[in-house]
Amino acid sequence: MVNFNQYDNIELSDEETKIALYNAKREKAGKLAEKEYWKKVSAAPEVLKLSYDEAYSYYRAKLKSIIGKDFTLTDEQENIFSILCEHFTSNEDEKGILLLGPVGCGKTTLMRVFTENQKASYAMVGCRKVTYDFALNGFQVVDQYSRIINGSANKFNQREFGFCFDDLGTEEERKNFGNSVNVMQDIILNRYDNNLIGFTHMTSNLASEQMKEFYGERALSRIREMFKIITFDVNAKDLRK
Repeated sequence: MVNFNQYDNIELSDEETKIALYNAKREKAGKLAEKEYWKKVSAAPEVLKLSYDEAYSYYRAKLKSIIGKDFTLTDEQENIFSILCEHFTSNEDEKGILLLGPVGCGKTTLMRVFTENQKASYAMVGCRKVTYDFALNGFQVVDQYSRIINGSANKFNQREFGFCFDDLGTEEERKNFGNSVNVMQDIILNRYDNNLIGFTHMTSNLASEQMKEFYGERALSRIREMFKIITFDVNAKDLRK
């Protein structure tokens, strides 16, 4: 037990008293700051959770930041945007999204808006880039895109991320050291086998028969099983014109 009276006979000058008080306060401030730091470290991270209405406003703002403040959506784009808001806030549908439509109708932009979402966030990658990477680096690229991405936690407290393969059908079959491979076909089949359905999305302007021609009946069957298919009208306006 501390005897607080044992130094009563010691007198301090005003300056010494000020210094002693300053040092005591500085030490206590340090302890308080350390306590607050460890409180934050040990606390459960705040996880963003959006209802449909909240998601609509949240992603509408992101869409505006991508397109510009004067952006407008066509009625069809508005409808598809609403479907995507519902999909990425629902716990019911575990499939990925396959967004189909003609060139320039807004497929890539809409999918880019939802890259961070509370269901399963993902990175956008062009199918042409995937096949270029294969030509340079070989089969490790097929393996890379057949898996999830591990990273730092995002605002939804996710550390595992999927892919959205953009413009399926625009890539070419490429060779690596003489090995000719249908890279996207292999990746689709691998991601199905690896049970990464909810972590896989695609955009394309291919019709069903073209997909069968490009990737084969087996891959087409997997595509039908893996994805919730959303389709723009074939006459959807090219917004780039």
